[in-house]
Amino acid sequence: MRSLVRTLSLVAVVLSLSACIVVPTGEYYKPSYTGHSVSYDDPPGCPGPGSIAVIKAASGVKVTAGLSTSGTSMDLGLRLSGNTSVRFESDQIGFSNLASGRSWQRAAGKFAITQELKLPPTTRVSPQHLFPSDVDDLTEINTDGLYKRASISFKTSRYKPKNGYLKLPDIILDGETLEVPPIEFWEDGFYANQFYAVPIEFAGFTIETRLWSRPPNNNLNFSIQLFPPLESEWGFTSDQVKFLDLELTEQSAATLGKMRIALEAFLPITRILKNTEFVDRSQVEATLSAGIRRSDVVVVQLPALIVDGRRIEFNPITFKKTSGHMLRAALINC
Repeated sequence: MRSLVRTLSLVAVVLSLSACIVVPTGEYYKPSYTGHSVSYDDPPGCPGPGSIAVIKAASGVKVTAGLSTSGTSMDLGLRLSGNTSVRFESDQIGFSNLASGRSWQRAAGKFAITQELKLPPTTRVSPQHLFPSDVDDLTEINTDGLYKRASISFKTSRYKPKNGYLKLPDIILDGETLEVPPIEFWEDGFYANQFYAVPIEFAGFTIETRLWSRPPNNNLNFSIQLFPPLESEWGFTSDQVKFLDLELTEQSAATLGKMRIALEAFLPITRILKNTEFVDRSQVEATLSAGIRRSDVVVVQLPALIVDGRRIEFNPITFKKTSGHMLRAALINC
């Protein structure tokens, strides 16, 4: 029996290894750092093992740094957990070419900040509640498309109309209760199970609705996208949506699912980053031009980090051009 178990274990190992291959990575810049607790990540794209340094600067605060394979750009990031308040003291990153003795600086630019959360539709939300920053006046940052979307998807198991109206619950906007106008929809005359809906705008909101149904039951499915006023606090008064006929008489009702709220913006790395009541983990990243030319070893000096008012300095990070191999699944095309 033991012999059979050993044989089966060996077969399992062989099968497991046969599903993987060793992939050469080519040359890339591999970091090394001493001074704080550090680990090394393998980012997507197979640039090489351990190509991103992850430095634990303080409790709940990690700094990430990595060079592109060509050395023309650098990615600088922060990973936050808990209620820590963090900012870089400066946006200037120092570079040194050990072979030539040349030193230079580059500005880090802005962190790209993205958030996506799932919240009950009755949650009172605003960008200040969701955005991991101390920014009160959102005009200070690049606000183009700050709300990528605030969407709600749901379906009804009973309602099978050809046309009618969708009645969303009232919205509380900055403390004022507003009635959402009925959203008219009708079935496409040429394509089965497809519907049209009229986009509506009111009180700074834009609401777009998509409707469809699928055999065999042909029940209605809805997806609603909202684009709220940028700096307002808002939320639905309930999670109930009503279906009305052409005479605006209620015919059926359904329950809204959770809202999927996505935000995207850009913030200078010298501005304070902190989590919010809805966001307890954040990850941000900035890409800057590194300006490295024909160098096998590059030393990078990060600016000091201010964590809850405490100044934390970093030792230089050494990036050495190297080549390596990574074990990858045979069917994955890196």
